[in-house]
This record gives sequence, C-alpha cells and structure tokens, in this order.
Amino acid sequence: MSSLLWLLLYFLISTCQCTWSMLIVWGGDVEGVPEDFSGSWDECIDYCLVEESCVVIRQPASFGCQIFRYGSISTVQSTGNTKIGFKRKMATCSLAMSSPPFFGDSTVTETYQAVTIAYQYRITLSEDTYMFNLNYYVQCQNDSFVSLQGSKPVCISVRVFPNTSFCQNRASGLELCQGNGGMGMTGPYSMDEGKVVTDAALTQMASTVYEELFVGLIPL
Repeated sequence: MSSLLWLLLYFLISTCQCTWSMLIVWGGDVEGVPEDFSGSWDECIDYCLVEESCVVIRQPASFGCQIFRYGSISTVQSTGNTKIGFKRKMATCSLAMSSPPFFGDSTVTETYQAVTIAYQYRITLSEDTYMFNLNYYVQCQNDSFVSLQGSKPVCISVRVFPNTSFCQNRASGLELCQGNGGMGMTGPYSMDEGKVVTDAALTQMASTVYEELFVGLIPL
C-alpha cells in the first residue's frame, strides 16, 4: 500500500510555488546506511526539510526516526507498514494530487544546490522497489560557490589582488586563480551565472580600496 498519509509543506495552502516538501507514504525495508534521530517523528521531518544532505526518513517500530543521506541509500521497498518520508522539490502543492510520492511518474530527479554544495540523485520505481542513483555531488571550498553549467556542476571563486599589487596583468591573474587549489580563469557560462559572479565581485570590492579581479575555476 502506498497511500499518502499527509503532505507536509512549507506553505500550507492548496496550490503554491514550493521548495522542499516531505511526502509521507507507507513502505517497507530500506537498504542503506541509517542514522538514528533522537527526537520525535515530527521533529525528524522538520530536521530533514532543512538539513541539506537528508533525502529519506523512516519510522521504525522500535523508536522515532532514521535518517538516510544522499549517497547512503540504494533502495526502498514500496510496500509495507512503515512510514517512509521522501524529500522532494515540488513545483505545485495541490493536496488533491494522487499516487505519491511520484504522482504517476516512474522516475524522478531531485537536485539540491546551496552556496558551496550541490548534488543530484535519481529515484526509479521498479515493481515494488524505489531505486536511488546519485548522479553527481560537489563540495566547493569556502572561498568559492557552486554553479551549474548545463548539467555539470563547477566551483567558481572570485579573487581580488591585494591593495599593494592591484595593478596586474592576465598572467598574474592566472597565477592568482591557480592558487589555493584553483584550476585557472574562466568567463560566465550564462547571463544568470554572470550576475552571480558580478554580485560576488561587488561584495569583495566593497572592502578593497583598489580593485582588479579575476574569476577562477576550481576543479572538482
């Protein structure tokens, strides 16, 4: 049985533009590496919604909740008497939607992106089993940010020459960008990426008296 018990949303209205939601269904065994959560089931739901690496939760019979993170879960049985929570990004939040957690699809892809971390995984329903596959994962350095160039995640860092050596050439810029694990210089992949790079540059330039900056690409 895979009927929806309830749908927990950030915005409790019939239709909205949502971010992450927890879809709670009946299921069975989970193959993966669980982490025991010490709080209640409701607290576990709230935690998974805001914790960037949590993708599935499970309510065992003996205690409150188990958490499964990206890359640590391979399958979930779709039949059983155990509450299973799938973390999904929903474009619409209609409470009348049926056949959760995929709503009629056989495969769904979820992408998470924050400032320094991004990952994407695919879930496929095959007979009575949900199968998880991690497409990519990237963790950027603290002085850089994640950007998706098409389907490829990259780490971009905006670096400013120190005030004492602000007047430099391209060769010096390349050397600056190759430092601290950098790969080299790059330009914006798209208009949206260019805006993010510009905003990052303006933030750095605000605390610099003389500015000449270069954009560095950090290898994954």
